Amino acid sequence: MFEVEQKKHEDRKYYLVLNDKKVRVSYNEFHLVEEKQQYLISFVWNKRSPNKGRLKTIDPIK
Repeated sequence: MFEVEQKKHEDRKYYLVLNDKKVRVSYNEFHLVEEKQQYLISFVWNKRSPNKGRLKTIDPIK
Protein backbone atom coordinates (compact mmCIF):
# COMPACT_ATOMS: atom_id res chain seq x y z
CA MET A 1 0.00 0.00 0.00
CA PHE A 2 1.42 3.37 -1.05
CA GLU A 3 0.31 6.98 -0.94
CA VAL A 4 0.85 8.93 -4.15
CA GLU A 5 2.95 11.86 -2.95
CA GLN A 6 3.10 13.69 -6.25
CA LYS A 7 2.45 13.34 -9.99
CA LYS A 8 5.13 14.47 -12.46
CA HIS A 9 5.15 14.99 -16.23
CA GLU A 10 8.70 15.15 -17.64
CA ASP A 11 9.88 14.84 -21.25
CA ARG A 12 6.54 13.41 -22.43
CA LYS A 13 6.68 10.73 -19.72
CA TYR A 14 4.38 10.38 -16.73
CA TYR A 15 5.43 9.44 -13.19
CA LEU A 16 3.95 8.93 -9.75
CA VAL A 17 6.20 9.71 -6.80
CA LEU A 18 6.02 7.03 -4.08
CA ASN A 19 8.38 7.10 -1.08
CA ASP A 20 10.62 9.61 -2.90
CA LYS A 21 10.96 7.29 -5.93
CA LYS A 22 9.47 7.80 -9.40
CA VAL A 23 7.29 5.09 -10.96
CA ARG A 24 6.52 5.48 -14.67
CA VAL A 25 2.84 5.20 -15.61
CA SER A 26 0.70 5.57 -18.73
CA TYR A 27 -1.11 8.76 -19.68
CA ASN A 28 -4.45 7.27 -18.59
CA GLU A 29 -3.12 6.04 -15.24
CA PHE A 30 -1.55 9.44 -14.62
CA HIS A 31 -4.91 11.19 -15.06
CA LEU A 32 -6.95 8.64 -13.09
CA VAL A 33 -4.75 8.63 -9.98
CA GLU A 34 -5.11 11.37 -7.36
CA GLU A 35 -2.32 12.80 -5.21
CA LYS A 36 -2.44 12.12 -1.45
CA GLN A 37 -4.60 9.00 -2.00
CA GLN A 38 -3.61 5.44 -1.10
CA TYR A 39 -3.40 2.61 -3.63
CA LEU A 40 -2.29 -1.02 -3.78
CA ILE A 41 0.60 -0.76 -6.23
CA SER A 42 2.89 -3.29 -7.87
CA PHE A 43 5.93 -2.10 -9.82
CA VAL A 44 9.35 -3.14 -11.15
CA TRP A 45 12.50 -1.16 -10.34
CA ASN A 46 15.02 -0.11 -12.98
CA LYS A 47 18.36 -1.79 -12.14
CA ARG A 48 20.41 1.02 -13.70
CA SER A 49 18.48 3.82 -12.03
CA PRO A 50 17.38 2.75 -8.53
CA ASN A 51 15.09 5.76 -8.06
CA LYS A 52 12.90 4.91 -11.06
CA GLY A 53 10.47 2.07 -11.65
CA ARG A 54 7.67 0.95 -13.97
CA LEU A 55 4.08 0.35 -12.87
CA LYS A 56 2.64 -3.17 -13.16
CA THR A 57 -0.72 -2.81 -11.36
CA ILE A 58 -2.57 -0.19 -9.35
CA ASP A 59 -5.85 -0.53 -7.43
CA PRO A 60 -7.59 2.09 -5.29
CA ILE A 61 -8.15 1.39 -1.60
CA LYS A 62 -11.73 2.05 -0.58
